[in-house]
Amino acid sequence: MKKHYSILIPLLFVGMLFWNTSCEMEKELRGKTEKPGSSAQSTDSLGILQLNLHPLKEAPVAKSKTYTPDEELSPDDFSISIYDENGELVHYFETYQEMLTQGSLMLKKGTYIVKATCGNLLEAAFDAPFYVGTDTVTIHAKEVATIVTECLLDNKKITITLSENFLKKFRDDYTIIMTNGQGILTQKHQETRIPFFKNSQLLEFIIHVTTIAGKDFTYSINLFNNDLSGHNNLLVNLDVIEEPEEPKDPEEPKDPEEPKDPEEPKDPEEPKDPEEPDPDPDGSLTPVIKVDVSLIEREYVIEIPSDFVNPDGGNSGGNNPGGSDKPGGNDNPGGDDKNPPTITGNGLSAPITMSVADAKKGATVKLNINTPKGLKNLHIQISTSSADFGSALAAMDLDKQFDMMNLSATQEQMLTSVGLSKPQNAYANVFDISSFVPMIAVFGAGTYSFKLTAVDKDGQSVTQTLTIKLT
Repeated sequence: MKKHYSILIPLLFVGMLFWNTSCEMEKELRGKTEKPGSSAQSTDSLGILQLNLHPLKEAPVAKSKTYTPDEELSPDDFSISIYDENGELVHYFETYQEMLTQGSLMLKKGTYIVKATCGNLLEAAFDAPFYVGTDTVTIHAKEVATIVTECLLDNKKITITLSENFLKKFRDDYTIIMTNGQGILTQKHQETRIPFFKNSQLLEFIIHVTTIAGKDFTYSINLFNNDLSGHNNLLVNLDVIEEPEEPKDPEEPKDPEEPKDPEEPKDPEEPKDPEEPDPDPDGSLTPVIKVDVSLIEREYVIEIPSDFVNPDGGNSGGNNPGGSDKPGGNDNPGGDDKNPPTITGNGLSAPITMSVADAKKGATVKLNINTPKGLKNLHIQISTSSADFGSALAAMDLDKQFDMMNLSATQEQMLTSVGLSKPQNAYANVFDISSFVPMIAVFGAGTYSFKLTAVDKDGQSVTQTLTIKLT
């Protein structure tokens, strides 16, 4: 028993000495005490970081149904990470309050990056805001460095509103498909959640609607442009205008030749009758979507010039309805007369090259597949230089070309087990083989190729090959 006490007492003494030295160090650094000889060697290279968080929630969107006026951000909702100048994590606190509870944060002299985050940065998700505040601070020995870090929304928040004209023209079974090239969200009637997207160079909308008269239309537009850079709180209003399919208006000038019509007092009232039926019953008018984007900041609002989008298969007039100022292509899918399917992403123009060790850690490999006319088939052909991987594909019934839209029971089971499933969206899909990367790494160095052929319902097709090279 005495032996245990003889060990315990020195340990307690060392602990109390360390605690007392730490407190004296903090007081000395804050200028509360002066003891020239106290812990001089240990405090010569230490300073104190005083971090204050200033979180700012994005400005409310007046037309948003889900905004709560008293909703605020609290500093306690943020986690704190502190990195040294080499990018190494030196301190992490699950909450800001945890950091405050610890007391003054002592750091060796040097340059540090302080990062405060709230939420998770997802590629695409509903009601998933992500707030970030980042600062660089230099710590000097025996000095207190105080910084105020402002925390702001760091992913794209998209609030969608529909005009009365839109709601009168189209049935309520409309579908709005949104993608940033990395994730996809679908918004339907009475959706109250707000979509959020990780920032990228793409923000595409594919809108599928049916008029009251029963006519189907699909519209495609990429909202991303340089004006959106640095702005994350977007209000997108969809309106509709109508343009006649056939130029019958020029034939009407013959009416003014009748001189006696104006003498009849009741005739001028008759032109009001055509305004009563809102939807055109014979489908003679083609609806054109008018897209208005507003960038909502805390102290001001930036209005982006309106964009006018014709149905797929017609011309997109940019800021000029019915015109052709805006070329077609990936930036403006509606501008192509045929609207062929497209496949975009990394690993197409050149192989994705990585070491086997890095591949085992995982990597993000995705392709964005757009089919404005609707997806009919998605043929996949997997090839490899690895004989072992080829044998594994044969065992899974995946060694020959297969159609993701028409899988056998075995193929569906095997693909689902590795995170691949049948495309669920007719107009936009993400082919994500990220889960494949660690798996193929098991088979070692070699070349692994995925040949994709997307076929739309009009029979148009596009073929691209994604290649991964492991070294």
